[in-house]
Amino acid sequence: KDDDDDDEDEEEEDDDEIQLSPELLAEAEADAADTGALRDEDHQDIFNHFDKNKDGGISLSEAEQGFYGEERKHQPKEKQQEYKRTLAAEFKKSDHNRDGHVDLAELPGMLENLLEAAII
Repeated sequence: KDDDDDDEDEEEEDDDEIQLSPELLAEAEADAADTGALRDEDHQDIFNHFDKNKDGGISLSEAEQGFYGEERKHQPKEKQQEYKRTLAAEFKKSDHNRDGHVDLAELPGMLENLLEAAII
């Protein structure tokens, strides 16, 4: 009788397994394979965060506001000015079409430039 009880317990455990929808399963697999690189949807989320006026482009002012953290406000004025100059230079390098805004296609380059300049 004990052997039968064990079989029933195993069957009950199988019934308790969580079944993921195909979408959630695909997302879980993607997360497990995540290399740490930003995906298109990550870029879109970042872009949406910075594009405060929702005009489809990130202005230098929006970039400054977005990257200028609370800790920078407590730095000496010279450091703050240096940061803003570096941000402006990297922003300009990233604005390939020279329209004064970084669009979604230009955003990965801007993030890479800012990382290389060690300001984010």
